[in-house]
Amino acid sequence: MGNKFVLTMALVGGILFTSCQTNQVEKVTSTEEIQQIISSLNNVNQVDLSNPNNVLIDVRTPEEYAEGHVPGAINLNVKDDNFWKKVSELDSTKNYYIYCRSGVRAKSAEAIMLENNLKKVHTFQDGMLTYEGETEK
Repeated sequence: MGNKFVLTMALVGGILFTSCQTNQVEKVTSTEEIQQIISSLNNVNQVDLSNPNNVLIDVRTPEEYAEGHVPGAINLNVKDDNFWKKVSELDSTKNYYIYCRSGVRAKSAEAIMLENNLKKVHTFQDGMLTYEGETEK
């Protein structure tokens, strides 16, 4: 009886271990795909903005935003005193893609968002300075 129990537990453990490894590989692939997208704001068209779970955020000032922004982006000025409060009201289940002029303010915004328990925050490494795509005003 004891040997059957040990064999059964070993089999169950092996199955669980294998299934955990498979899920981990899928997550790494997904992360790698996101890393490729966010390496440049010029790849923003690879983010499916028709999916309501993907949100593009421009963290520049309202004046900079009005001069031209990536279509579909919402403006949340990281320099605004209310930025922290606005971020705390965001849906933690969504994916946030952040950009600014050069990438510096986006990193600051990312840190604030992560402190507010938003886990799916992705920052473009560059910004509007090198962006060659369409803009809207």
